[in-house]
Amino acid sequence: MIIMAELSTFDTVTRSNAGVDMELKRLSDGKPSGVFFTLLGKDGDEFRNILAERERMITDRAAAGQPLLSAAERDDLNCDMFARCTRGWRGLEEGGKAVEFNRDKAKDIYTKYPGIREQANVFISDRANFVHA
Repeated sequence: MIIMAELSTFDTVTRSNAGVDMELKRLSDGKPSGVFFTLLGKDGDEFRNILAERERMITDRAAAGQPLLSAAERDDLNCDMFARCTRGWRGLEEGGKAVEFNRDKAKDIYTKYPGIREQANVFISDRANFVHA
């Protein structure tokens, strides 16, 4: 018996480039929060561009005899990466008002809220989130 699979079922690039909604889980109990972030995946163009930029920066620093990145610099780069991979959100409030999406606000959120950053990291890295159902 020969088992066959449609090649398109392995396509993670299309949805990684388009973005997929991730529902944040509440930190207190792991239940759905009703807050959704639209995220790009690690197989998409933006994520690959970010990695290439990082490699060039690290290579340039090494060539210039500069020290390796500090933990704070790595955290800042990661928060920037998550912000660049975020295309929007819905259901997010601050002080009773809807939080408007922009990249600077996204970076601020990822910097101040490591629980959100961790959920985004896990989601972006999981290819299963970016295949067609």
